[in-house]
Amino acid sequence: RLAVAIGWSGQWEMRLRRDAMATSSLQGKFPLAPDEERELREHMEREFVCRADRSLHLEAGQQTTHFKLHPGERVRTPRILLVLWEGEHASCGHNQLRRLLLEHYVPKRNGEIVTPPVAEPAIPNGQELDACNEENQLEAITRMASIGTEAYWHDAAWFAGAFPFGVGNWTPKTEAYPNGMQALAAAAHERGMGFVLWFEPGRVVAGTETDREHPEWLMREDGGPNALFDIGNPEARAWLAGRLSKCISDW
Repeated sequence: RLAVAIGWSGQWEMRLRRDAMATSSLQGKFPLAPDEERELREHMEREFVCRADRSLHLEAGQQTTHFKLHPGERVRTPRILLVLWEGEHASCGHNQLRRLLLEHYVPKRNGEIVTPPVAEPAIPNGQELDACNEENQLEAITRMASIGTEAYWHDAAWFAGAFPFGVGNWTPKTEAYPNGMQALAAAAHERGMGFVLWFEPGRVVAGTETDREHPEWLMREDGGPNALFDIGNPEARAWLAGRLSKCISDW
């Protein structure tokens, strides 16, 4: 049996074919809804088990990524990890893959695995992210500290325009956060917790401050609302690094 992993966290596509069988196409989008995750797991168990009497043909890579390299340019395509495993259930393969990752791929410090902090986001009463504000987040920080949470994590929608339409506005929405992010960061730090804040600098939505101020740094296709921020542009990259660095130092 075979476990396959593609080293790409964005849009990906994988095509698998056994001899004398039709090609199956599997596309990756994240995050997956629970029913999608269950369907994907069952599909993998059912279709992509490689037995000794059958050969498996596999093609995988970045989806909708079509570009050319100019002379002297280089690019590294996503790596592919193949793990042969034994067992009666897919969980056996999952666990063997996890052990491999822990032993050979997970970062280590002084020979010990680097354990990430326990971080927790807070969405009030199970509502949408847009319902978050300074008041309910300060209450959440107090609760998190009481149960040993190591880092308070504010997900998307802290910025003007909310999520997803405000992606590209990297300033807090004043009506929800009159004191900016400083109040939340200070509350977390006072309780011995770290402060994690969500950014998606690679995408810019039409009409946001980044779109208005620097349209020359954006790559847009088919006139849609989403554009990519051109981090290949040295001037744009320096501006973005400075903007994010200021947020980190301020908060």
